Amino acid sequence: MVGHSLSCSLVGLPNVGKSTLFNVLTESRSAQSANFPFCTIEPNVGIVYVPDPRLKQLASVAKSRKIVPATMKIVDVAGLVQGAHEGAGLGNRFLSHVRETDLIIQVVRCFDDPDTIHVLGRVDPVEDAEIIHLECVLADLKMAQDSLQRRKGKGQDPKMSGTISLLRHVIDLLEEGTALRSVEWTSQEKKELGAFPFLTLKPLILAANLQEDAFHASGSSVHPFIDSLQCYAAQRGLSVLPFCACLEEEMLDLDPESRLFFSEQFLEGRSSLDQMIRAAFSRLGLISFFTAGELEARAWPIRSGVLAPEAAGEIHTDIQKGFIRAEQVSYDDFIAYNGRQGARDHGRVRHVGRDYIVLEGDVLLFFHKI
Repeated sequence: MVGHSLSCSLVGLPNVGKSTLFNVLTESRSAQSANFPFCTIEPNVGIVYVPDPRLKQLASVAKSRKIVPATMKIVDVAGLVQGAHEGAGLGNRFLSHVRETDLIIQVVRCFDDPDTIHVLGRVDPVEDAEIIHLECVLADLKMAQDSLQRRKGKGQDPKMSGTISLLRHVIDLLEEGTALRSVEWTSQEKKELGAFPFLTLKPLILAANLQEDAFHASGSSVHPFIDSLQCYAAQRGLSVLPFCACLEEEMLDLDPESRLFFSEQFLEGRSSLDQMIRAAFSRLGLISFFTAGELEARAWPIRSGVLAPEAAGEIHTDIQKGFIRAEQVSYDDFIAYNGRQGARDHGRVRHVGRDYIVLEGDVLLFFHKI
């Protein structure tokens, strides 16, 4: 189940724009940002809404009084430095915060500004990304070695021998500098690895923080910083999402109408942050199903491949326990036939049981024992 535990951590070197990104994503100014390392010590935690234009259409058709989008928890972790896996810059403490999240967004500085300190004294996005990668690899390596050491005396146990073999394979990969997310694991290996909060196993998105002029050019021309980072990412099967923290931050204090005007004038009508949130949602292997009635139209995030009873459990565990069946209609049919009754009249509503795999965009109505 996903529930409300879905979370994402913002990581990176100090002074790359993490706290500014956090403030913009959560539409707050709760995260302190300053031109010196470690201005953030304790993690800032906020909630962001997953943008989904379908909800407005659903609410209009169902005459819902309220719209409730899916949410994601964002954790702004203090800047990491070289040696973090050994405790440098409170690194062990900071990395423990990252381990508790489901996905990592690494903010990478892709701008040269003499007024903003860089901890290494130079701007090199690939070097910055590699530093964080190496720290995560070394932290995972230590965890794997410690875990293996604790299990060595139990090698005769058939159940334990498989885990020991897997840990040895993990150690070999990490010693080569390989991120565990880049490996094709069997379903059984994935299940066993789930017991270990390995950092390099978590999905990763690289967020490239650009200056305003570079951001406007990023979609049509080559920028040396973003180009080198994209080459680095492509070799590792990662995606790069450009954004401009300073432009997005300027919109924080604007009313909705002014924000729309600002976005069209300065951001070409494209929200990098919406793309970032949706990308995080997708990288976690999540889909949304909907419920829509007079009270509310709501999006529910679930893992892809979830069965109907488990999806019902996202709403309430009692519905899952007493699950009888569900009425299923696709979002497109719900809109096209003006709601559930219209879709039912046109034979577009199905009654599904316990073995039904919920699909992206399903509008569901659950029936259950009380």
